[in-house]
Amino acid sequence: MKTPFGSFWSAFLLIAFLFVGCSEDEDPPAPKQDNDPVATKIKLLGALPQTAMHLDTVETPYQVLVTDQNGDPFPGAKVKFTALQGSFLTADTITNSDGKASAVWILGSYIGWQAIRISAFDADGNAIEGSPIQVAINAKATDLQIGDYHEGGIIYYLDFVAEHGYVVSISDLDTAAPWCNSASPTTGADGTVLGTGMQNTADIIASCGMDNAAGIADAFSENGFDDWYLPSKEALIDIYHNREKINAGALANGGTEFSLAKYWASSEFDVGMGDKGYSLDFSTGNTIGVVKTDSLRVRAVRAF
Repeated sequence: MKTPFGSFWSAFLLIAFLFVGCSEDEDPPAPKQDNDPVATKIKLLGALPQTAMHLDTVETPYQVLVTDQNGDPFPGAKVKFTALQGSFLTADTITNSDGKASAVWILGSYIGWQAIRISAFDADGNAIEGSPIQVAINAKATDLQIGDYHEGGIIYYLDFVAEHGYVVSISDLDTAAPWCNSASPTTGADGTVLGTGMQNTADIIASCGMDNAAGIADAFSENGFDDWYLPSKEALIDIYHNREKINAGALANGGTEFSLAKYWASSEFDVGMGDKGYSLDFSTGNTIGVVKTDSLRVRAVRAF
């Protein structure tokens, strides 16, 4: 005969058995708490180089910092470095215990701007705030610099990629030469910007002959280079702005410093009047008009 007590006892034993069985299984993982650190933000660290030689390894590694939602460094975050030109020695990495990751960029063959992208990701593979960081560098064709001796003179101007530019003679070609032997003729030497000195020189010689600053510059030859001319007004200004590097380069190569005196430019001062030429006073940096028959110093320039 069954009693209520017996049914109750059987049910109790069944429940106890089930409870003991569950306790022997592994505990389920604890749910992720809202305050657990997660990769939240990436930023670039340090000063970056602006230029480097194409095909060279960029001297300074590119380093990033990944932080969590509290702004603290986050270790173990995946970081991807992508070179749009060139390559990275290590393209995919993770942040270290300080939340940092870095990679070394080897530039490609392209001359001009080359670029990279840097991204970081959370545990689910989603790009975090700040991604992608984009960085560009000017990949130069040569390692030439202002003040270097090159092709007969000292570099005073370089283009964006250091491939082409202008040099100035390492010494004065004359210390007392006129712009023209007559103050009256208008020569048409009206170019003032960089690169117009060659045409100005030709215009002056056509009107005034060779016995003047333009003729002296045109006749100059150095190390096999004979395409020299009298610099334009803007070229002379560039030379003045870079005079310290130019003077150092000239002295190192057997030349002389610029004197604190006036030097002729090939630009005519007032084409309408025709009686003056531009000069630059190296004691002040000012460009002024001087009567063409006055005697000033001369340096020549050429393009490369």
